[in-house]
Amino acid sequence: MKIKEVRVSKSGVIPIASYANLRPGFEVVAELEKGETMEECFEKLQDIINTQFAIEENKALIRKIEKLYKNIRFHEKNGKKYPSVTSIMGWDTEWSIPAYELNQYASRGTIIDRLFQLFISEGKWFNPQELIYLKKDVNTLLSGNLGLHWQNCSHIKFMEKYGELLGKPLELQKVVFNEELSYAGTPDIIGPFSNLKSIIDVKTGGYDFAQLAAYAACLEGIKQLVIFPVGPTNNISGYTKPVIRLDWQDDWQRFLEMRKRFRENFGI
Repeated sequence: MKIKEVRVSKSGVIPIASYANLRPGFEVVAELEKGETMEECFEKLQDIINTQFAIEENKALIRKIEKLYKNIRFHEKNGKKYPSVTSIMGWDTEWSIPAYELNQYASRGTIIDRLFQLFISEGKWFNPQELIYLKKDVNTLLSGNLGLHWQNCSHIKFMEKYGELLGKPLELQKVVFNEELSYAGTPDIIGPFSNLKSIIDVKTGGYDFAQLAAYAACLEGIKQLVIFPVGPTNNISGYTKPVIRLDWQDDWQRFLEMRKRFRENFGI
């Protein structure tokens, strides 16, 4: 008997869908390659179909989480969604700040981040009021009760002092993935600072090096973690020195604990 074709199918129930049990079904058909046994072909098709089933399970769980928790964000790669570093770290703490105030801090950070990107790529500072895609964030600040403003930040003075320490090439807002621990994130800058390959985050307020340590674990060859503190400052110089971490093992361990707690709460 000569087998020309192998057919594998799988169906099942995913009990974590948003509204009811999800019942996906898949079928894969393949012809035997020359010299390939039926068992080898069958195993390959099983791997394909099991991977697809896992992707559907991931999607169902993500849809449920997104419905219940609006502040949890995900990044997608090859059909799978990975929780963001900031969501892993902040999902259980952001509620302690009123949403309308949290939005103001977030908008100020977004504006400064974008101005930094434009300055690095184009060599000049822009007025955020003239950038259409920042209109919502500008309005949030100008109408907010906290009196936050991008003009009170120290980004311009900071770059006048430290901008020349940034080397090339630089990657801006690149999403990085840790597939082993299933998370992703977006460092502001990846590249040389003082001739060392660095993860750099621009901060207008507080910061936690565990966030940068999580980014570093997604990449090879990172030598240091760097914070650019460019929020308001009372320093006579008009800027605050960069904060540099050369050993971040403790920060990484703290992030691992947060990742574990997130998985325990959400199953992902």
